[in-house]
Amino acid sequence: MSVDTLYSSVGRKPELVRAVLESAISGPDWPVPAVERDYVQQIRLMQGAREKLSCYAQVIAKINARTAPLLAVLSDAATTDVDCAELLTEIADWRAANMELFAADVREAGNVRADLDYRRIADIVWATAGFEHYLQFVVGREWTPEENGAYLAEVWTMTFLVEGPILLVGTGRTALLPGGRHR
Repeated sequence: MSVDTLYSSVGRKPELVRAVLESAISGPDWPVPAVERDYVQQIRLMQGAREKLSCYAQVIAKINARTAPLLAVLSDAATTDVDCAELLTEIADWRAANMELFAADVREAGNVRADLDYRRIADIVWATAGFEHYLQFVVGREWTPEENGAYLAEVWTMTFLVEGPILLVGTGRTALLPGGRHR
């Protein structure tokens, strides 16, 4: 298939990238709005903040395994292509809005540090769940996507939650930090 045929079928670069990303996130059949995705519904039904954070960390690692290489290419293209730059900004804004919904859900679940509002939680999740962060570990340091998911769960739990045992990545053991607090 020629590039012109592809573009006439799907659209220019940004539309093509958007279609591929939606397929990578939602599945190949049709785009599903974020709030209707199975994993979002599953997380919303969970009772505890720790469970929500752990589940979402694993989901993010799986999504990043499928989308990070494409987002890296889009990021490179955005330096010279205005349409790609606009799409990258749109994706970042869309992710930030979804992270705010997730963070509010985590906050409502309880056991979250009182000094953290949902926007601060959302910003930290947004930054650490980004494709750049994922590629630094998985490509740069040769971590597996699963190790990246476990890392996210550990960091988010230690950063956001008030107290309790944490799972030490790669050990299968738990530990309580001094004073029962996560820092």
